[in-house]
Amino acid sequence: MQHNVDMLMQKRVDGLMLMCAEVDGRHIDLLQHHKPVPSIVMGWGPADPSLDQIQDHSFLGGSMATKYLIDCGHTKIGCITGPLEKNTAHLRLQGFKQAMIEAHIAVNKEWIIEDEFEAEGGFQAFNKLFEKGPLPSALFIGNDMMAMGVINAAHKQGIRIPEDISIIGYDGIKMAKFFTPSLTTIHQPKFRLGAKAVDTLLEKINKQRAESIVIKLEPSLIIRDSVKNLNKSI
Repeated sequence: MQHNVDMLMQKRVDGLMLMCAEVDGRHIDLLQHHKPVPSIVMGWGPADPSLDQIQDHSFLGGSMATKYLIDCGHTKIGCITGPLEKNTAHLRLQGFKQAMIEAHIAVNKEWIIEDEFEAEGGFQAFNKLFEKGPLPSALFIGNDMMAMGVINAAHKQGIRIPEDISIIGYDGIKMAKFFTPSLTTIHQPKFRLGAKAVDTLLEKINKQRAESIVIKLEPSLIIRDSVKNLNKSI
């Protein structure tokens, strides 16, 4: 990355936009090295007062997903999360826990499984959960690719979705509507994230603003077929 940024600087670019899954000290140091050039980070990590950042509101998204499951009558709810050293996974899990606390529902630690943010990670995580014993009635899953792995693993174990267990994902990837069943998910506003990043960077380039800001764009709920409404069964 250092080489790529240095090459751009040699071309005398007016601004830098860094897109990454996680922001860490290396990224901050890299942009600080070229501080005179307006920069913005599209990624997830601790806020830095010297940089503009555009982020998805992962905590809110985790809370929204869990509240939807609760609104559908679920009280036995688990979470399959990505690696918790990643800020996205950590915040989504914290949002899950906060929604459970607000609803006065106990969090069962046995139903929180951590694995990689990939389909294979979801597949492995569900099998770990299955081996532990009785399953929850619903799962909040850290991203849609993990959810795809969960669907596959559940099918192999003879577990029906949503008849036996409901699932909700996160990201809103395009293929999620083609899963079987189609996946209820939290949509991450990637288009709006990109558009806002460009607008924010142009403000800095045109000297319309001097101070740095962190903008969190709110996710939205997409309801499909992977969550059973238990209230309708009563």
